[in-house]
Amino acid sequence: MLDRLKELQATRHRYGSGKELRAALSDPALRAEIAALSRRYLHRTVTGCGDCYMDAYFALLALDTDRIMEKEQCKFALKAGVLLSDCVNFDVSLNMTNANISDSLALYHLSTNPNCRGKFSRLPENVDEMIEEYRARGKETGTDTAPKRKRRKPKTQDGAL
Repeated sequence: MLDRLKELQATRHRYGSGKELRAALSDPALRAEIAALSRRYLHRTVTGCGDCYMDAYFALLALDTDRIMEKEQCKFALKAGVLLSDCVNFDVSLNMTNANISDSLALYHLSTNPNCRGKFSRLPENVDEMIEEYRARGKETGTDTAPKRKRRKPKTQDGAL
């Protein structure tokens, strides 16, 4: 399914204007693809007018496929609606939901707050060994074991970075 999303994202330069995209969205196959990918990655159903499909198309173009691939390979899952906050460093960038879950972030929360284990809907069988390895890596390097998050530079008023 991720390959299909990448193929759709590759069409971003195919339509030079909104008029061309609107015409392309009359194709039932393209509509079906957008609807299927929207259900999978945007968690919403697309029906109705061409504007709905156009909005979904642009939302699918904006998705980060690397982040999606990392999320799909994640061995952990939180229960619906759960937010885990960093209770050690109080670092907002380490807050975790199912939208930004990763193995390293899940291991960070499990190692710093063992009581959060009940908030997970899926844990690997060897979770205890994974936590110990995670803690050992932090001790070996002498650093905090918190996952490193990419920080975006703020935009200036003219939109340049």
